[in-house]
Amino acid sequence: MPQFEPANFLPQMVWLVVAFAILYFVIVQSTLPRLARVIDQRKAKVDSDLAAARKAKDEADALAEQIKAELQRNREAALARIGEAKAEAANSSESRLAAAEAEATGKTDAAEARIAKACEDARSELRKVASESAQAIVTRLTGKQPSESAVTKAVDAAMAR
Repeated sequence: MPQFEPANFLPQMVWLVVAFAILYFVIVQSTLPRLARVIDQRKAKVDSDLAAARKAKDEADALAEQIKAELQRNREAALARIGEAKAEAANSSESRLAAAEAEATGKTDAAEARIAKACEDARSELRKVASESAQAIVTRLTGKQPSESAVTKAVDAAMAR
């Protein structure tokens, strides 16, 4: 092969360097200015975005301070009104307060009992549905129907976690 003859190495190297230099300078001259423009545009966009973000953050911080001051004023006003309400409540009769407290306690106890019963009913119904679903899933997956006690025991163990 002629390209591997030692006499042809020097001319091939010269042409390689010439071709490389031409390609390098053509690429550098055509792409570097465009690349520099793109980098400058991106830098300008990032800088403007950062400036806008700083401005928005400063505005948000100022707004947060205003809200914080307004909340403090509202809190103080609420505390003052609570103090007034406490003073009015202290002036009301003890018997009305005791009667209302007894009524509220009765309603609360009744509501707590209803809630506890509803929770227990829901838990029981959930246990039943979970058992049926687990049994159906196991039967569908394995083709064998598990015993109801095993399914119930597994559901109880899962619900206890």
